Amino acid sequence: MVPGVTFEWSSTSSTVATIDAAGVATGGPTAGTTQIRARVQSSIGPVDSAPVRLTNLGPPVAQQIRITVVRQDSGLPVAGAQVELHSPGPQSGVTDADGVVVFTQTGPAQAYSVTAAHTDYDWVTVLGASTPDLRLELPALSRTDRAAGAKGTVDLGQVTTQGALSLSLSGASLASPLYGSEPAQIFGGDIFNVSVPMVGNIPVPAGNTVAVEFMGFPFTLKDTFYTRAQPGLRALWSFGGRIDLGNSGLGLGDLQNLLAALLPFYQRFEHTVDPAVPMLAVPTVADTSDVNGNGDTTELVPNWSSFPSRTLAPHQAQNLRYSLTVDNLPFVSGGNANTLVVMSGVILPGVGFVPLGLDGQSDSQGNGIVQSFVTKMAPRHGGLEAGPYGVMVSAIRLDMGGLPGPGSVRLYTSDRLPTAVDLSDGWLDSPVDATFDGGLRQASLPTLPGADLYHLSFAGPEGTWHVYAAAAAGATQVDVPAAPAGLPDRAAGAAVTVDAVDLVPGADPATLFDAAAPGGIGLDRLTRGFSRAVVQ
Repeated sequence: MVPGVTFEWSSTSSTVATIDAAGVATGGPTAGTTQIRARVQSSIGPVDSAPVRLTNLGPPVAQQIRITVVRQDSGLPVAGAQVELHSPGPQSGVTDADGVVVFTQTGPAQAYSVTAAHTDYDWVTVLGASTPDLRLELPALSRTDRAAGAKGTVDLGQVTTQGALSLSLSGASLASPLYGSEPAQIFGGDIFNVSVPMVGNIPVPAGNTVAVEFMGFPFTLKDTFYTRAQPGLRALWSFGGRIDLGNSGLGLGDLQNLLAALLPFYQRFEHTVDPAVPMLAVPTVADTSDVNGNGDTTELVPNWSSFPSRTLAPHQAQNLRYSLTVDNLPFVSGGNANTLVVMSGVILPGVGFVPLGLDGQSDSQGNGIVQSFVTKMAPRHGGLEAGPYGVMVSAIRLDMGGLPGPGSVRLYTSDRLPTAVDLSDGWLDSPVDATFDGGLRQASLPTLPGADLYHLSFAGPEGTWHVYAAAAAGATQVDVPAAPAGLPDRAAGAAVTVDAVDLVPGADPATLFDAAAPGGIGLDRLTRGFSRAVVQ
């Protein structure tokens, strides 16, 4: 949807697929392909878009299980993926040019488990699927020995706030589904030690730039932002402004915990976005120049020099307000959450969640409660005019001088701009009691009130393996299948994390990956909240 523009949609074969006035395509009774076009009327006559090819596979055949494997970022088919049907079975096959492989059911229809694997992508396993027609979306390849992201500078020439402290925070959009994201990504994913005259080293998040004016002289403390990102097409965003130190309430004690101290100031700043920046994962390198200032020149860090570089210029005011009602903060990794981070923005297909507003509050009383408050966001602008609105409220634990670890998130999505968001009906505690036995290939997942789905992630140097299982009434036992024949086992020696996911009422974990299900953004719409814990 683009404000003020009316699209006329057409399909070259209405029996293959029709498309309505809102641009939603629906498959028809005939298998085949059709071309979808959009037309707008202009002052010089009609203007047609380039055609988009849509394939309708037709209804599944009785006594068959059809698996379609596509790219998560674009929905394009993945040919040559190895697909293993674990139960009933086992059976194996390789996807064709349409990303499809078909298995024969040898008995009555029953729940089954399946893995789709390709060396160029992350793998996906779904345990307990119930539909004969399944679509598995493979994320871009994410390896522990590679990193993607961006860097750049921030021009504050168009901001309206005044003060001696010049500050910005920049980052990359979070890919859908959002329950794979980490709170640390909001702040760039790293800490840089910055030397301040007469003060010493202070820890500054990688996504910040900082400058201060002292006795009429400007001092630049950190002039470049750095941010990690999930590989793919991402949007770069930035909040920037100035703070009057004399009226801010900030003191020298806040320098060692800038992340928490500065959170409430971001909603005063201007916003900008670069809506389409390709980000490629490249091998990490030894930090021989000590770019992050921690004194370790042998550690492996992102190869920042190879990342795309941009100059961002915040100029759009956050002038849209809504009220936020919250509840007692949950238990997360490291203890009780003590800080609330609020991001509001839009969710774009293939790009992910792009913040338009940023705010936060700390639990200053230490009682696990953050009071309800009014927060702000910028209107859609700069290419962000499409996609549903999203509000991500993260309960995290912040310790002095560090980035937040895994936390708990409440997620709200809507096609309309909210005037009030009520999240007072509770959080998911983090699944900190989860365990994984690599020898038995078995995960034990705790019973968490509100959890409907578990997402296990096994990350290693060959890529990441995502395993989905419905939450059981008691403790959930998940048996991770063997790796597909001929491929290295991505679960062996991997870093293991677990996400507990709270789905909206009526959402069935067994049908989340149906061919008719809505995909990545659809999973975000079906998610009320999620929490994460690191298992090993």
